[in-house]
Amino acid sequence: MKRFFERIQQKALDPGEPPVVIVAFGDSVTQGAMENGRFDPENVYHRLLQQKLEARYPLTTFSTINAGVCGNSAQSGLKRMQRDVIRYQPDLVLIAFGLNDSGGGDAALPKFESTLRLMIAEIRRECLADIVLLTPSFIADSPSARIHKEHLPIADAVMKPQKDGTLSAWQ
Repeated sequence: MKRFFERIQQKALDPGEPPVVIVAFGDSVTQGAMENGRFDPENVYHRLLQQKLEARYPLTTFSTINAGVCGNSAQSGLKRMQRDVIRYQPDLVLIAFGLNDSGGGDAALPKFESTLRLMIAEIRRECLADIVLLTPSFIADSPSARIHKEHLPIADAVMKPQKDGTLSAWQ
């Protein structure tokens, strides 16, 4: 995180420096899909992080790019690295995939790991950004009234990685 904090300091000392750029790169959690048919850009994790950084470093301007895409796996994310990450030359990249990948069970883990390694290598080759890997977030493990009726037909399949321990193995 050395580069990221150096950029925060540079911007604080020289308002003419470009903003500190954060790219949040991931799936629907990153995009802000908090409920069916609605995004919540104010409460998504990277926006909350930006707010905390702004409070902690009031002389620094931050720009956070939401590069989350609902339904994406790490493999589909890899295909959009240039468009959604590299072209911004970020100072920090938050990589958050795994929920959709975990549906493939334990057999999908080696491909997931190798894809993350490729992402990291490409970012390091093309940017000076620091990188933070975020573990997949918790999925419900039992049906509830909070599951939208349109999601009920796939609810068991979506909850399977949480129930069978796959998701915890991926963290």
